[in-house]
Amino acid sequence: MEFGTRDGLLLRVRWGGNLRAARTADRTRGTLELRIAGRTVWAERGWPRVRGFTWTWIDLVEFLADAWPFLLWEEVPPGQLRLSSPRWLRADAERRWNAVPGEVRSKEEHEFFEFEERHDLARGLQGAVVPSVFLLRQGQKMWVSGPNSEARCPVREVLDTLTAFGDAVLERLDGTADERARIIRERWRTRDQVPADSALAIATSLPSDRLRVLSGNSDLTSFWEIPQEGFEPSEVMAAARMLCNQPSEVIGAVLEEVRGIPRGDSAAVDAASDALVERLRVPTSARAWEEGYSTARVVREGLLRVGDHERVDPEEVLRSWGVEVRGIELATDQVDAIACWGPRHGPAVVVNSKGKHSSSRRGARASLAHEMCHFLLDRNDALPLSEVMGGRTPERPEQRANAFAAELLIPREVAGREMATASLEPQETLERLCGRFGASEEVVAWQAHNSTYQLPDPVFDLLRSKVSDPTAF
Repeated sequence: MEFGTRDGLLLRVRWGGNLRAARTADRTRGTLELRIAGRTVWAERGWPRVRGFTWTWIDLVEFLADAWPFLLWEEVPPGQLRLSSPRWLRADAERRWNAVPGEVRSKEEHEFFEFEERHDLARGLQGAVVPSVFLLRQGQKMWVSGPNSEARCPVREVLDTLTAFGDAVLERLDGTADERARIIRERWRTRDQVPADSALAIATSLPSDRLRVLSGNSDLTSFWEIPQEGFEPSEVMAAARMLCNQPSEVIGAVLEEVRGIPRGDSAAVDAASDALVERLRVPTSARAWEEGYSTARVVREGLLRVGDHERVDPEEVLRSWGVEVRGIELATDQVDAIACWGPRHGPAVVVNSKGKHSSSRRGARASLAHEMCHFLLDRNDALPLSEVMGGRTPERPEQRANAFAAELLIPREVAGREMATASLEPQETLERLCGRFGASEEVVAWQAHNSTYQLPDPVFDLLRSKVSDPTAF
């Protein structure tokens, strides 16, 4: 039997158990080969020519029944870990723990262990030693990560694969009166049926007591916009999840703002997104910054039809697409902007006047350009509801949006060419470029640095002094 897709998660099973056996374990024994993106991850240990791993697969179904709500709704690893590929989470955690006090490490290690228990399929085979296979949702896609391969697959595709596998295992229990079989049938049938407050805590990564503080005297269901039939994350929940490490005062202010944004017409921004996708020719293996630069060039040339030396006004473009642009003053400089575009609120962008970058006029332009990229590329992928610039958002879309914003504001080759010929008056040239394109000194510096032009030493030294991390320049 085969479940899944060849380019995503694939499970191949050859049953070997006795269907007349009384014990559940005996009926569900078989040899399973687990593949990710065409590469075998689980195989018989020590026998490379034997495809598959022999086990009693009722164990894995029991694990899935318990983990199902977390696979459905949990998108954020614990603590301060970056939202990159799951295969690097443990290494990222170890690096962080080496730099924090012992009591912090102990707490975070416990939280991370519980997170692994919910998302690593290998934890479902108690007593067996198999490579870890992490499943972690990011918006409309799910990471399926093993030690030697990984894929980002549609969430529904992965869940359908696991559902079909679980159903096939349970079919082998038909006719048995084994108590374990009765229990797992019920657990599997109700695997996504959890109380609304529990599902909300999973979807926002906020504990129940904090959720109630944020909702105040309002009913949880109405405040968090929980559907009457079937739990689904909302724009409000998505914003809260990305702000889960911020003080409640900040989260509350953002949620109040998002809840007050009406649902508008997204036809124009939808059309712009569709037109962009038709024109994009970026390899799927491209790095995030390469994709961001390529996207910005297509937007400039194909959508906006402006030349390399022309200035782009991100706010004007967003408004022309029907995106509402608002301002807010938050009690933090860690958040530059919030965007929403879901079924209840938006499309809209809210710019924080106190943000680390967005507090300046040029920084606000960069923040709006950053959100433009998300509107064009991420609403049907990693960020289907909301985005918080400065919040806990997936790493790759953020890197891509940062590169997009810089290239949209001032093309690299323009910055590089101008600065490469400005060795006698680099500061004056830098200020002129900033004024002409409405970009900050740091954005111009990085764009010139990332261009194909060789910068004279005096120019390089000047630009290096303008960036927040000179060691990376």
